[in-house]
Amino acid sequence: TPLIVVLPTGGGKTLTFTLPAILRDPGVSIVVAPFNALEKDYVRRLRLAHIEHIVWHHGEARYAPVVVVSADRAATT
Repeated sequence: TPLIVVLPTGGGKTLTFTLPAILRDPGVSIVVAPFNALEKDYVRRLRLAHIEHIVWHHGEARYAPVVVVSADRAATT
């Protein structure tokens, strides 16, 4: 089910894609980060939590329960 979440800083947006990723059948969460610094922060948090993820680049075809992409890459491909 598609879900768009808009919350203020510290509002818990990260939980919307980290919690489903640890479930038995997590599906895929696509996280579009509006800023490169935020993309890096998401990746850092996912690594610290040992949550499988990829940073998507054009042509990427691997599976992970969390796919992180910057807004500029998402908009240009």
